[in-house]
Amino acid sequence: MADDQSADWAVQERGHFWWADEVLPERYPNRPASAVTGELKITREGRITLDLDGVLAGQDQLLPVNTREEFDAIRARCIRGVLRSRGRGVLLFDLAQTGTRVAATQCLISDQPFAGGFEKPVFSQIDADLKGFEQWLWERALTFKYGKVVSTAKYRKPKPIVYRLQRGRLTLEQYLRGRSEGLSDITWSEAAFLRFEPDEAIGLEAAVEWHRWFQDLMILLTDSDYRLEWPEVRWGEHYCTLYFSWLASRAERPRIHECPTNFPQIRDIFGALFEKWLSVRETYGPGIYLYLGTRRGMQLYTENQFTTLVSGLEGFHRTKYGVGKLESVVKKVERIVNQITAKKDKKWAESQLSYSTSPNLEARIFELVEGLALGFDKTRLRTFAKSCATLRNLLLHGESDRTTTYTEFTTSVQKKNNALRPLCHSLALVEIGLDPAMVRAWAVEKPQAYLRKWYFAEAGLIDHANPNDRPEDRAPTAKTSNTPVP
Repeated sequence: MADDQSADWAVQERGHFWWADEVLPERYPNRPASAVTGELKITREGRITLDLDGVLAGQDQLLPVNTREEFDAIRARCIRGVLRSRGRGVLLFDLAQTGTRVAATQCLISDQPFAGGFEKPVFSQIDADLKGFEQWLWERALTFKYGKVVSTAKYRKPKPIVYRLQRGRLTLEQYLRGRSEGLSDITWSEAAFLRFEPDEAIGLEAAVEWHRWFQDLMILLTDSDYRLEWPEVRWGEHYCTLYFSWLASRAERPRIHECPTNFPQIRDIFGALFEKWLSVRETYGPGIYLYLGTRRGMQLYTENQFTTLVSGLEGFHRTKYGVGKLESVVKKVERIVNQITAKKDKKWAESQLSYSTSPNLEARIFELVEGLALGFDKTRLRTFAKSCATLRNLLLHGESDRTTTYTEFTTSVQKKNNALRPLCHSLALVEIGLDPAMVRAWAVEKPQAYLRKWYFAEAGLIDHANPNDRPEDRAPTAKTSNTPVP
């Protein structure tokens, strides 16, 4: 197939496979006689397929998987296997079968074969490799001294940093990673991983969710869509890589000067930030996830992205401030309704006007952004909020602006998107507990904020900077209480 030829595989290897509940022989080879050869493929997006060279035990040669009962029966079973390279063990879960091709939702690949009777996996620890986040970690324990004759490298392993959470323990461990290149060349680099050890062992779905929670937190802390490596999990004596479906990202590794914060700045409160993040995602739901949904590698149309961002802001405000009622509007509605004499008309008017007593979208956007204290003029901010509310209503009702071309229209929408993204990001950072002064410095005060300030100017929130102004002529900004590490 064409897609198979062009896919970028995370795993592509042949091996022997059989039903996980089959009894294994006591002697080598440690696989049943019914084992079937096949090729396991896992794409970078976690799409898992197993192409078998035959049929598994108990299946008909024609594999008539047509009925709901047959489909459910296969889905409930698991497939075990051993890969040819280094004899690594494989377990495939949540199956769907078409002919001799089997698709799975999750896959475990262990450093050794899975022996003994089959049990549902539970994990005592989950490791998230921080490969690619070296600049965000910032601290260096490996130093080099170059001489004319002899060069030396010195490494002092940092102590693990442990954070106690309500549901377990979070540990940041740093170590030295070596890679051999040829017979005499060895490359050394610093590496780190974050380990979560739950108080009670967790299953497959919970492990996948934990990894996604941490991925989303790293998006917030680094303002980068760079994807984590596949998580490593421990199941009894097995150390396994857990594969599952996710969206691939082509984002570059986060660079220190682009991040809202870095690890040394939040070392003491990192555990509290993570704990608060778990609480925030439960409390706000779509108010947070709608924004993060635009940061996971999926390409959206400009209009879809706008409605997603604005709906997220609306949901965030409703959860944070409640439904609320505007007292002045309530009194006005009561005055109007009281002037109606017909009982039926009065009831209808009360029903229709009741919706007008809650803050509208314009008011919600204005209140949220004003609370960030980014220095926007209130008149400009209200104009921006009103234009966002008008545009959202226009898009939801399927209307279009007939005074402009479609290209001009989408360009104006994109300008709003460019301004809304950092605003949504700033709100999320403040809500999980990051210092508002640090968030403000990242959003508008640091020299690296020039692109965000350009977006804000394009959306009408501020003026474009005068290119003739010299930096030394500008008024100094107030220093924050959390000065970034150089």
